[in-house]
Amino acid sequence: MFNIKLKGKYTDEAQLIKGKELPAGSNQFKESNTVMGIFIKGMIMMLPLILPMVIIGIIKIREISNEFEVNLSLVITYAVMLLLSYLLIYVHEFIHALLYPKSAVKEIWKYPSEGAYFVYCDEVISKTRFIIINLAPAFFLGIIPYVIWLLIYDVLPLNISICFAILTWITTLMGGGDFYNVCNTILQVPNRAKIFNYGFHSYWIK
Repeated sequence: MFNIKLKGKYTDEAQLIKGKELPAGSNQFKESNTVMGIFIKGMIMMLPLILPMVIIGIIKIREISNEFEVNLSLVITYAVMLLLSYLLIYVHEFIHALLYPKSAVKEIWKYPSEGAYFVYCDEVISKTRFIIINLAPAFFLGIIPYVIWLLIYDVLPLNISICFAILTWITTLMGGGDFYNVCNTILQVPNRAKIFNYGFHSYWIK
C-alpha cells in the first residue's frame, strides 16, 4: 500500500544502487562513512536537547520520591521498557518511510555489522521534506511523549514514571544520526536544491 519493503540484511551498496548511475551534477554530503560515526556525531549535536530532558526528568522524579528501591515491580517494568524500546526501532524506521512520497519504493534494511536499521529511498525530494523525514521519529516517539510525561509524571506509579521518562530519552537518542543529517543539510545544501539517497550516502542536486 505504501510501497514499504522489509529487505533483510545489508552488506554492501550494490544492494541499494541496483546498477543505477549517479545523476550528473550530484554533490555528495560531507559526512561520516560509518553508521557509528554518524550516530556518535549526531548524539554530540543532540546534547543541548537531551541533557535538559534528562536533568529536568531527574528533578521531577525526585519530586515524587527521594527513595529508590529496586524490587520485582521495577525489574518487570524495566524489562517491558527495554522490549518497547526495541520494538520502537521498527516504528522509528516506518515513520521515516511513511513520510517519503507514497509512490516511491522505501526499503527497510538491517545493518548487523553496525548494529543499526535504516530506510533507503532514492526518490528526489525537497530540502524541507528531507529535514522533516529525519526529525519526525524523534519528535513523535521522543519529544512529544516526554512533554506528555511532564504533565502526568506525578500521577503515575513511580516505577512506570521512571521507565516512561527513560524510554523517551532512548527514543529521542535514536534520532542521533537523523540530527546529524539535518545539520549537514542545513549547512551544506542550497535552499532550492533537491536531495536523494544513492547507496549509503545522501546527495543534493540543483
